[in-house]
Amino acid sequence: AATAMSKAVSILRENKSPIALELACTLGEWWYASKNYEKVIETMYECSQEHLVDGNESGAANDLHLIGCAHRELNQHEKSLEAFREARALFKSLKEVINVARCDQKIAHCYIALGDGESGLVAAQKSLDVFVTAHDHRRETYSMYELGKAQSLCGALDDGLDTLERVLEITTESEWKDFEFIVEIELKIVENLRKLGRFPEADEIERRLKSVTDVLED
Repeated sequence: AATAMSKAVSILRENKSPIALELACTLGEWWYASKNYEKVIETMYECSQEHLVDGNESGAANDLHLIGCAHRELNQHEKSLEAFREARALFKSLKEVINVARCDQKIAHCYIALGDGESGLVAAQKSLDVFVTAHDHRRETYSMYELGKAQSLCGALDDGLDTLERVLEITTESEWKDFEFIVEIELKIVENLRKLGRFPEADEIERRLKSVTDVLED
């Protein structure tokens, strides 16, 4: 569908159709859904430039946010960080509080991936503050996860472990179990336990998780 849509967008752009930009944005989302992240970046960059020329800052911010997500999937964390910062600045100028916090949560992820725990801690806390205030519990959980990772990276292993265990409790109590996320959280807990010298506990979690990962891998 994305390949067919890309041909349509190309023709519409050549004919300067007013619906070309709207369809191009949809195309970017379809490329993302099909995991063709290079195409996402290429498509949404063009869209962001057109939106900025048109004075549509909200459209450009959403384009940049998707670009950041695509770079993140490709483990291009510096480029991802740059895109999320640009998106955040635009969302902030529009006073879109939730979208600013969404960017902060992903900015925290990028900083942590780059090994900058202090900056990750600041960004994660900002996003968490917004989602707690908004009672957005789903996004609050993901921000808390980044906070726990940042605390651990900064050497606050006990605090990080406490935060990660809270995230695990919230996630496992959810009606719909996201097992991939649960495993990810537990593996971070294992990392902390090993750093704290609590090897038997870490080994037991890894043994238990094997039953889950065997199913997920199959």
